[in-house]
Order: sequence, then structure tokens, then C-alpha cells
Amino acid sequence: MDGKNKFRLYVDETGNSSYPRRLDAEVGKRYLALTGIAISDYEYTHVLRPRIEEMKYLITGDRDEKITLHRDEIKDRTGAYSVLLNKSVERQWNELMKNLISETNFTLFCVVIDKVEHKKKYPQPNHPYYYCLEVLLERYYKFLEINNGRGDVMFESRGEKEDSELKRQYARIYEFGTSYVSAGAINQRFTSKDIKLKNKESRIEGLELADLLALATKLDTLMLFGEIGHISSKFMKDLIEWFSDKYYYSGRKGYGRKLLS
Repeated sequence: MDGKNKFRLYVDETGNSSYPRRLDAEVGKRYLALTGIAISDYEYTHVLRPRIEEMKYLITGDRDEKITLHRDEIKDRTGAYSVLLNKSVERQWNELMKNLISETNFTLFCVVIDKVEHKKKYPQPNHPYYYCLEVLLERYYKFLEINNGRGDVMFESRGEKEDSELKRQYARIYEFGTSYVSAGAINQRFTSKDIKLKNKESRIEGLELADLLALATKLDTLMLFGEIGHISSKFMKDLIEWFSDKYYYSGRKGYGRKLLS
């Protein structure tokens, strides 16, 4: 298998797994989302990594100074990204970021759960994080099948306890499959029975891109399903415009963007 048929899914989350106490909980507490970016080894090596390195070089001016792409710092122009307060640098940065997102060949998935509605519907609701994980992996499997590819999965490390449970849940899906995809089918397409976990300090470009896009894909999905009325942030609206054609199955309801309740 060459690098064009070998993939990795990079995943980031927005929101948390706790069920809110209030029925009118704000968006950040009501909805949990997992955003996945599937990209081939070839595209990662030859396109994604060089583009991100060029963006970081614009910020630092030093090839050896290592920084992390981080959504909040970029949006708020803080930390190393305070140089973006310079309008000339900002224009160059925006062009590089637009090119990174719109011209790199990757596929987006976003699975969102409405925790309030889910808890109302079920006496014993699913764990929201692992429910989203299962639905996300089903879509990744179908993506690999359609592209005659194989691949694995990487998440950002969240702590010893959380990582241990995530490994267990992933292994369960790999061993037993899901309600819609058999274990045999998953084993044919997934290259590892173990999920990969890396922390921010590892500066994994795929995880950095997932972090950059996670909130925007969540808001975009909520807009699609009519859960929110508008998005006020220009930063978020720009991101959505740039990745709008990247969703699996063109982002149709239930495919590239899925709302669980």
C-alpha cells in the first residue's frame, strides 16, 4: 500500500462529557463534538506538513523555534501570535491559512451530540464522548472502504484516566464492531487495534489542524441542523468558508455532519 491509500484520522473535541443540569444550558455545555480529519500519508508529508511549517516560520522567523498551532491564541492574537496584530503579517498569515485549509486534500467529519435531548430520551443515556466516537469511527470506516484504503486513528492525550478509557473503548469497537459495522470489516480497514495518543508538546500537525477547525465544524454542524441561528465570529465564518467542501459526502446530513440526540 502506497502513501496515497494509507490514512490517519486526527481527532479533536469541543465541549465536555458531563450532562448539563439545566435544560437551557448554553451551547458550550449542551453540545459535545468530535471533529475528525482524514488525510493520506502522502498528502500529510508533501502538502500539510510543509504548509504548516511555513505558517509557523512566518510567526517566529526562525526555522528552529518550535510553536504550536492553537486556535484560541490565533483568534485572540496572544502569545507568539501577537505578531498578527501587524496588519502586513496578518494578511500573509490569512492567505497561508486559507491555502492550507482550502488546498490541502483532507476529508472532514463532525459528530455532535445534544446532551440535553439525549438525556431526556433515554433513562440510561450513552456516555456522550464514546457514543460520538463510535459514530465517528463508523464514518471513517466507510471513507476507507470507498477509497480502498487502510488507516489508523490519533487523538490528543487528555490525561491518564481519560486516555485509559479511550483506549479501552476503541479496542472494544475494534474487537466487537458496532451496530452497523462488523468487527471483521473494521479489522480489514483499520491498521491497528490500538488508538494513538499524543500530547500538545508533540506538535503533531494533524492534531493541530483538528484543533484549529474543531469549534468551527461544531458550529457549522449546529447551523446545518438548525440548533443555532447564526455565527458572529468572522474568524469562524472564514474557516467555515474555506473548509465547506471538505466534508465526507459533501457534508450532507447524517454523513459528513451528524447530530445525535
